[in-house]
Amino acid sequence: MNQSSFSQDTNFYCPNPNNMFPSHSQSQQMCSTPNTGMIPMPMQHVSPQMLSTMQQRPQWVDELFSRIDRFENKLDHLNSKVTKLENTTKALDDRFCQIESSTQYISNEFETQKTSISNIKTEVDKLAKQLKNNHVNDEKLSKTIDQLTAIVNMINVLNLMIRSPAALDSSSYS
Repeated sequence: MNQSSFSQDTNFYCPNPNNMFPSHSQSQQMCSTPNTGMIPMPMQHVSPQMLSTMQQRPQWVDELFSRIDRFENKLDHLNSKVTKLENTTKALDDRFCQIESSTQYISNEFETQKTSISNIKTEVDKLAKQLKNNHVNDEKLSKTIDQLTAIVNMINVLNLMIRSPAALDSSSYS
């Protein structure tokens, strides 16, 4: 293509001659975008080091990003500790619930046994009084009464041991 065919296409030419093509005699010059009458600035040659320096972020921005990264790492670490603490707390809470229900069960069973023992003791005392009132001097019956009384005393000692082992002394065995 010759230059005269380019001059007919107005998309590639701008109406400012002189600067780009001084030897060009036509009234248009070649350009990629329409020129609004401004004279284009000549392109400056920049060294690769200067270009990389111009494209880098300022030092304070890098430092800020570094601090943000460290802060996020600390937050992640703290979050994992909080999650672990929450899981441990939940496990301990479940254990305490089990301990409370076990304690309640033991307390209920203790009261049941205490009532049963009290009823047995009352019956033994009642039988002993009736036998003494009837003046029964049977040796075998007397021996059985003594054995029942000893059993009741042992049950009382066991009750004391269950309640408080420190409450025992040597006089409670007789």
